[in-house]
Amino acid sequence: MSRRAVRGRYIAYACLLAAVVIGPKWLGPYDRHVLVLGVLNSVFALSVNFTLGYVGQPNFGQALFFGLGAYTSAILTLRYGVSFVTSVAAAALVATVAGIAFGPVVLRLRGAYFCMVTIALTQAFMLVSQNLVDLTGGPMGLPGIPRGEILGLRLEGYNFWLLALLVLAVTLLATWRFQHSVVGRAWIGMRESETLARSVGIDTYSYAVLAYVIGAFFAGVAGGLHAHYTSLVDPNVFGFSWSSLAVVATVLGGGGTVWGPVCGAMAITLLPEYLRLAEMWRLPIFGLFLIAVVVGMPEGLIPVLMKRRLKAGPRFSSQGG
Repeated sequence: MSRRAVRGRYIAYACLLAAVVIGPKWLGPYDRHVLVLGVLNSVFALSVNFTLGYVGQPNFGQALFFGLGAYTSAILTLRYGVSFVTSVAAAALVATVAGIAFGPVVLRLRGAYFCMVTIALTQAFMLVSQNLVDLTGGPMGLPGIPRGEILGLRLEGYNFWLLALLVLAVTLLATWRFQHSVVGRAWIGMRESETLARSVGIDTYSYAVLAYVIGAFFAGVAGGLHAHYTSLVDPNVFGFSWSSLAVVATVLGGGGTVWGPVCGAMAITLLPEYLRLAEMWRLPIFGLFLIAVVVGMPEGLIPVLMKRRLKAGPRFSSQGG
């Protein structure tokens, strides 16, 4: 590829980045709100990608850490007046500790048994959050959570968009670093064949626990941010719908990739909202879209696009030569 082509590609990337960062400033409140939710859902989807995408375990209990993060941040802010940054950091810490506590237990199971146990844990915590009325607000939850501020800058509107983008960027960077490390290669080897990975000396159990704990950390961050952004947290954050959202986003975009969960999360967040114009046909159209992607692109959107790019690369380079 010529220098001019490389320079043009970098310019295009820079323009795209500027549009993503600055563009929402001129959008309406509703459009910006949907985009922020899409970014927060992307962080949550990336958290389940460590267990589902890299290790290959069907984790339908990621809402456990999302809910713990949301409740921790909300309780610290409303009950004890803790600042935004401290409460979100505590949310990540509590979720990580929960991952360390439950990971070594649930990861002794595999396949459907692992899936059922993770779902059972989320349902148990949902019941706990409903019954601890004095602490969690019971079924009514905890409303009125403030958006907070960082360095005197209130996290309203466009400012929260910048914060969400920053958190997503850090999560993407961490995912990319893990994927291209010895740990990431061990995860991928386990996903392809756990027996073979074990035969070459990989401690599959320890690596699986590590993936589970890292996913718990980022899910806690996503939960804490979501609680402050929506100003409400209730027992539904432990619901199966939240875990399934992350799983569907990961599978749709492409598990075991860096950008796949982001692509899937943005799709399942934006499409249902903007298909409201179709009224009663909104959900059927969205369902058909999901079926078409799963049937036509079983590996996910990003892996298919990457394969097409690799196939097109040699042809373009030969023409350029």
